[in-house]
Formats: sequence, C-alpha cells, structure tokens
Amino acid sequence: MNSFKKVYIFLFISLIFVLVMGVVAVEKAHALSPEILFNRSLSLGDYGEDVLELQKVLNKDPDTRIAISGPGSLGQETQYFGSLTRGAVIKYQNKYSDEVLAPVGLTYGTGYFGPSTISHIQSRNIALDLNGDLETEDDLMERLLEILNQTNLDINTEVEPEVPEIQVNTNTTEQYDEFTIAYISHNVAERGDEVAVISSGINSTSRILLRSSGSDRIIYGKIIDTGIYFDVPRINYGTYQVYVKTGSELSEPVTLRIVDEVHPPKISTVSFPGDSIEYGETVTIKGERLSGQNTVMTLLGTYETYSSNASELSFVVEKPDDMDGLDAFSGKTLNGFVRIRNYNGDSNLKSVNFKYE
Repeated sequence: MNSFKKVYIFLFISLIFVLVMGVVAVEKAHALSPEILFNRSLSLGDYGEDVLELQKVLNKDPDTRIAISGPGSLGQETQYFGSLTRGAVIKYQNKYSDEVLAPVGLTYGTGYFGPSTISHIQSRNIALDLNGDLETEDDLMERLLEILNQTNLDINTEVEPEVPEIQVNTNTTEQYDEFTIAYISHNVAERGDEVAVISSGINSTSRILLRSSGSDRIIYGKIIDTGIYFDVPRINYGTYQVYVKTGSELSEPVTLRIVDEVHPPKISTVSFPGDSIEYGETVTIKGERLSGQNTVMTLLGTYETYSSNASELSFVVEKPDDMDGLDAFSGKTLNGFVRIRNYNGDSNLKSVNFKYE
C-alpha cells in the first residue's frame, strides 16, 4: 500500500469516529413528519422538496443511507435525485423485495421511485422515535461497524485501477453463468456519454464487457452499490452486446448502439379521453422517430407497441393482473411522465396525470 493511500485511510477512519460521536445529536434533531406524502414518481435528474423528503426517509435506515458524509448524508440531504439517491432506492427495494418488487413482477431494484415503492414507504410510517437510541458505548460501536462495513466498498471502488481503462481480448473463454441486467440508462449513445448499468451480480470486482464480432473490450467503470457507471470509449460505431463480468461469470447481455450522433424519438403530444390516463384507455402519442418497436414507460406500467408511422403511435393501457402494493393509490390521481425507448434511443419526458382505478 503506498503512503498516500495509508494517509487517506487513516484520515478516513478518523473521520468515521467523529461521525459516530456526532450521530446521536444529528439523528435526534432529524425527526420526520409521520405523514409524508409523495404525489409523483421520482427518477434520476429530478429535483424538488419531495426528493429532500425521500432522502430523509432513506437516511433513517443504516441499510439505505445515501452517503456517509457530504451532500446527501444524514442532516445534509438535498433536493436533487442523483446517482447516490438512486442507489439508496435500489437498496430499499431489494431490502423489501417481497413487498415492493414481487407485486410488479421484478426481482431486483431499479432505482425508480414509482407507485409500488411509494406505497410501501408511506405505509410503513418511516418516521422513527430515536429517543434512547445510540446512548451506550455498545450502540456507538455497533453503528461504527455499520459505517465501516458500508465504507469498505467505497474505499475499494473509488481507487483508480492500476490497469489501462480498456483491455482488448479477442479470445475470451469465461464461463457463462446467467445473472440479469435490470436496467441500462441508454440503449443508444455517443462516444464519451456516461452509461449506467444496474445488475444483481455487481460487486467491487465487476467490470463491463462490450462484445462485437468476436472482439471483447473490458471497461473499468465507477461502481456504486449495484451499479456500474462508465464512459463510452472511442471505439468503432456499431451495435455491441453489454455484459457485466464478475469473476468468471457473465450476465445476460443487453444491447448498446454506439453512434456518431444520437437522434432520439421525440414526444410532442400525449392524447387520451379524459383529464388523466386510466387503465383500459387508448393513448395516442404524436412526435418524431416513432416507427418500429417502441417501449412506452408510464406511471401505470410499461407497454410494448409497434408503429409503422414515424410521427404517431397508439397503445392500450392494460391493467396488471396483480395490483398488490398499489391499493394505497386506488382512486388517486398522480402526476407523472411518459417516455419512449426505441431503436433511436430515449425520448424526452412528457408530464401527464395518471389515475389508479
């Protein structure tokens, strides 16, 4: 270990002791209202008071803390939904997967703060009475161990790898053991764009593998919890299979198209019969570059639809068979977004109202 790293870790551990000694006062002063109301879904890039409240809720549980120190940490919550907030939402979703993910057919968190997660957080009445907590030396040491365990990954993954950013290997022979990629932030990207991959198989040793025409490229990205964030390298334009490589295991692949310039689909208008989109209704979207297979993401669900018209598509908002976890929203109207993903990339977000019936 070089001297710089030794000094860094020494200072880091010293800081943790300071944090532990101050955590009692911070937590007691950080009580939340037991009646927090989230009236919209939240995702990466969102901003507002509801993001601040969400961060406060997540920071109440050491298992879902957003950050150990700095912006987003306990007592320093912000109004911005960034990658750390998304990572904390994923932790929450995975911790309560039976109640949050299973009812909507998912097995791994996505970081999208949607109806199922909203319902669960509000029904749990997260606001905690911390009077009497962390009063003893044992309590303090237990919290210290929790913090140290949480920071081990941060220390390991923030250190720059002592290897080239990209390695090329045309004769990969890794064993293929399936685990899934739950989410990729882009399906079309330009060189230099940051792409996020969320997967169940990610740990501090994970890498991104790009495969095209028998040639494999290993990319060392930034790892945050269950996500890898990497910049698209300066490689040939074309279609690549993206894998997460953890040890000798490879995930199931997803597709990433690298292009000179992204021309994504565009949503101009979203039309529906009433004042809000409801189950059973036909929704019409007008815009640009909508032809072909489209994935339409809404607050009520995700729908696949094909259009032969580049400027218009329609789909029926089908009600899922299992509505468990969504009972709290029955009869309520919420503001959310419609977004399209197709061969051309991801569209802009269009704000509309949704009603659960």
